[in-house]
Amino acid sequence: MKIKEIYHYINEIAPFDQALDYDNCGILLGDPDKEVKKCLICLDVTETVLKEAVQIGAQLIVSHHPVIFHPVKQILDSSLLSRLIRQNIVVLSAHTNLDMAERGVNYQLALKCGLMPETLRKIPDDTAKQADGFGLAGRLPQPMMPSEFVAFIKQSLGIQRIKYTDGKKEIRTVAISCGAGGFLMDTVIQSGVDALVTAELKHHELLEAVSAGLTAVDAGHFETEQIIKAPLRQMLADRFKEIDFFCAEEEENPACYL
Repeated sequence: MKIKEIYHYINEIAPFDQALDYDNCGILLGDPDKEVKKCLICLDVTETVLKEAVQIGAQLIVSHHPVIFHPVKQILDSSLLSRLIRQNIVVLSAHTNLDMAERGVNYQLALKCGLMPETLRKIPDDTAKQADGFGLAGRLPQPMMPSEFVAFIKQSLGIQRIKYTDGKKEIRTVAISCGAGGFLMDTVIQSGVDALVTAELKHHELLEAVSAGLTAVDAGHFETEQIIKAPLRQMLADRFKEIDFFCAEEEENPACYL
């Protein structure tokens, strides 16, 4: 089985041409015609992930965040890219295309937030010129008060410390956007939902939420996106039964908290 066949499958479930303009997705390092028997799935390609890939004998790393995002001006022997090349490991990155996929990161986050799948709908965002449907909105099976809802999110995503605004009203409808979804704040408020779950909310965005009576939950970039690893591994394993797929087990949130 060649790596390009995995690329074509991911392109079916999360089309690469749907990625946002600024993004860099696809096979970013290595030979698409290389044979693959073992694949490691991760959020970020780091030194720890490379070590784990070498230990299991992986020919391919599938990452969510692109291993090459900004233009590369040099590749020194000591760099991560150089070591990936020397280890002959191919890297395939699926980022915003996977965020927005039918069963992608946002969908998995919605499930983790307790939203009923049959109620999910896309949130359009023409004002920010982002792809339509970068966020999702849905309903909870049972209403919760803000503190109860935030405690549920904290437990569900395994968050050490969580930041939020108190909308001071019962939560029945929730919008979600994995990663840094603060750009959706105006659209979310206009949609009339009771809460927003995303990450990296800025101070002025928190003020907007308070003014609108919205419970806005900053659940962390790592926490809102690492949840895709297990579902993606299962989808790939179901499709390519002759390949062994592994989730990176040593990945840790780069942010530390006291």
